[in-house]
Amino acid sequence: AVPFAIAYYLPVSIEMWVIVFSVLLSLSLISIVGARAGHMDVSRTILRTLLVASVTIVVSYLVGQIAF
Repeated sequence: AVPFAIAYYLPVSIEMWVIVFSVLLSLSLISIVGARAGHMDVSRTILRTLLVASVTIVVSYLVGQIAF
């Protein structure tokens, strides 16, 4: 919900970078909670989450640039 709120309230000129940052921050926090709840290694879980999220964001951005 945080990235959607940011996209709604912020000006277009800065929203992309703030949305990317807020998505990565939100995913990091969720990963910490999930790793602790599942008794997993927190650092590996965060690294894996951020790697997959970053690749997904870049691919989605590139597809969007090609499509439009």
